Amino acid sequence: MKKKFLIMIFITAFMFVSGCYDWEKDVVINGVKFSKFSYSSMRGYLVEDTLIQGYPCKKNYVFFYSNGNLNTFQLSKSFEFSDFVIPAKTWCRLDKEGYIHTCFFSKDTEVQGYICKGSIMGLEGITTSFYKNGKLHYFFPRKDVEIDGIPCKASVFHPIQLYDNGRLRSCTLAKTITINEKEFQHGTKITLNQEGQVIGRATKLKQTYSNDTNSAINKIKESSESKIRVGIYDSRAIACAYWAEDDRLDSYHDSLNEQIAKAKAEGNEKLSEELDTELWDHRKLLHKQVFSNEPIDDVLGKIKDKIDEIVNDANVSAVVSKWDKKALKKYKGAELVDVTDLLVEKFNITEETLETIKQLKEKKPIPLWQLNLMMKFEDH
Repeated sequence: MKKKFLIMIFITAFMFVSGCYDWEKDVVINGVKFSKFSYSSMRGYLVEDTLIQGYPCKKNYVFFYSNGNLNTFQLSKSFEFSDFVIPAKTWCRLDKEGYIHTCFFSKDTEVQGYICKGSIMGLEGITTSFYKNGKLHYFFPRKDVEIDGIPCKASVFHPIQLYDNGRLRSCTLAKTITINEKEFQHGTKITLNQEGQVIGRATKLKQTYSNDTNSAINKIKESSESKIRVGIYDSRAIACAYWAEDDRLDSYHDSLNEQIAKAKAEGNEKLSEELDTELWDHRKLLHKQVFSNEPIDDVLGKIKDKIDEIVNDANVSAVVSKWDKKALKKYKGAELVDVTDLLVEKFNITEETLETIKQLKEKKPIPLWQLNLMMKFEDH
């Protein structure tokens, strides 16, 4: 899981509750039974597992295109596709021609010899994309992998992209290498043509989140009012930036996986189970922090120095989450200053992560109760 977590970190949020839609109860369309269906959103909830347009759909929400073609659904059982088998409970998205375009694997799945990450998060999980010929387009591997002689990094923030013939198209380097007498540093994202020549690269550098950090700080300090100033931040952005920085999340999860493997090898099942629980609990917590408004106390305790810098830079008396209504009540009447961008700028993260954070900020957090329900459902 992790990010794409990422955490990518390519984020697709489908809501699993009724919104502002006109629902019709007990609907039958082309022999398919729905307990409810919305023509305005072209989605419905199946009464039972049902075969729809050749795909075994699980009792759950099913989405359609406006022309009636199947769009998004969850598999009720394993499904043979191309040269591998998609595991049951995987969410699939089709293109308008009916080809599988994207999968949110329910567990790690081997495709074309690569282990693609799975996730318990369903449509909030990790994506794997395909070409019309069924070949991999992009994926997030479980471990670093070498493709066409290039060491590609495994991370939810760094997808690996292939051409439809299987040749490497782009990746982030897992280590420093030399290609055609040119040295490329670890962490550099490179793009290659089908002959294996590097045609583009983006070096991992510390990015400035705003166009001009100093001007942003000055703008915040412009107010001359004497009332208390309180800095507020989007906790989702901070959690994402913290765990993406210097591959912190990957390192932490890889360490736990290594400890689990060691415990199993030594026959220590109790320790193995405890570590496995720690790993999955952290993954679930991370999803709630990045996609919802779960408090990020564990993160804040580790970035106190950055918080102190923001208090000084933004001239605020305190810094609290914009979602923490209880804390904000303590500062009723105070001037609220959004310091999210300034705080994110303190982290050493890539442009891809910055784009992910930008997309997060444009969306409202998924309600915690809803996210908990989604995770509980995916566990079964």
